[in-house]
Amino acid sequence: MTEVERISEQIRRAFEGKAWHGPSVLELLADVRADRAAARPIAGAHTICELVHHIAAWEDMVGRVSQGRGDALSHCRGGLASGPGYERGGLAEVGRGA
Repeated sequence: MTEVERISEQIRRAFEGKAWHGPSVLELLADVRADRAAARPIAGAHTICELVHHIAAWEDMVGRVSQGRGDALSHCRGGLASGPGYERGGLAEVGRGA
């Protein structure tokens, strides 16, 4: 396994499961309902859904850069990166490449 492959695997595990540091992002969010993920209890703060999509988009960006793809940052805008399904806002789409 190359160093790039090892790092990619650690990033994938941090998001999907069996992470070295404890529960992964998806494990932590397994019981979060869509209405709670979309809620904005603090004015001006990001929602859970926005933050999850931000993490997913940057995970995708790291994968693109590690593969030498020059378009790695083309899907970023403003402060939060966007990725597959970002505009739809569904947590269920994160991690499935929707």
